Amino acid sequence: MVGSVAIVGEPEEVKPFALIVKKQIEMLLQEKHRTDSVMNRENALQSVIYEIANFVPGSSDGEMLLLRAREMGFDPQLLYVPIAVDLYHLERYAKKYGTMPEIPRFLRKIQHSPLRGIFF
Repeated sequence: MVGSVAIVGEPEEVKPFALIVKKQIEMLLQEKHRTDSVMNRENALQSVIYEIANFVPGSSDGEMLLLRAREMGFDPQLLYVPIAVDLYHLERYAKKYGTMPEIPRFLRKIQHSPLRGIFF
């Protein structure tokens, strides 16, 4: 990101405004950095999951995959269970298959929460 900002006027008069603009730009750059970091991690995590799902013994590089998975926080000693949820028809399934009254509430909470990334 490249840019410039100029404030014209007497230094004593524009200094308070310049400090406000400086602070806003610093906050914008920090937020951009955080967003980029989160997106890079999410993309790397999705890549590892894709490689796990498409792993072919003898053809894929298992050691490299294991290294990348560990870097993303996977513990090879744990058993991971993939779960797929249809968020568009969630409440209908909850009403049809839910036998306990808290299931529909729990599913609605998941459905309306901001789901970001992949949770383990």
